[in-house]
Amino acid sequence: MNNQITSPEETSPEERARKKVFMVSGGAGRIICALPAFRKYLRNNRPEEFYIISQSGLEFFLGTEFQDLAFDLSQKGLFKDIIKPNDLINLEPYQEHGYYNQEKSLTQSFDKLINGTDAHGNLSRPKIVLSKTEEINAVNTVKECKKQQEKKYTVVIQPFGRNANQHDGGHVVDETSRSLS
Repeated sequence: MNNQITSPEETSPEERARKKVFMVSGGAGRIICALPAFRKYLRNNRPEEFYIISQSGLEFFLGTEFQDLAFDLSQKGLFKDIIKPNDLINLEPYQEHGYYNQEKSLTQSFDKLINGTDAHGNLSRPKIVLSKTEEINAVNTVKECKKQQEKKYTVVIQPFGRNANQHDGGHVVDETSRSLS
């Protein structure tokens, strides 16, 4: 049995050929915070070298450079074809030292986990690609709020996560505690 630690130069060709499979969980906020680190990884690596698995859907990857690299859990053959032959990396930024010691933002923690760096100056801004329906709904929501408020400036906050449900009497309940309710 070989108990020695090997350097990257001493790894087998099989180990070097394995792709990274980044698993990201959580809702929209976590996915959006991870996007700059994924973009940075793509700038420094070939797209053939990694995959992204999103446990919360593909909405934020569609229409981006990650569209063909991202999969959700319903993908047929996901384990056999993508996870098993490669190296799975479960991205959990809340367990990253810099984040829980309040030294890094969530985006910077994703950068540390994905790119292995503490140099975060070259992270791009998150880019969200919206469908035409989403764009129209957003414009209409802002117009409606401005009309109701009759103020020069209006800030619109959507405080409810995807699991929030409105019940009789107008009460909103989110059993996952991801909403401001």
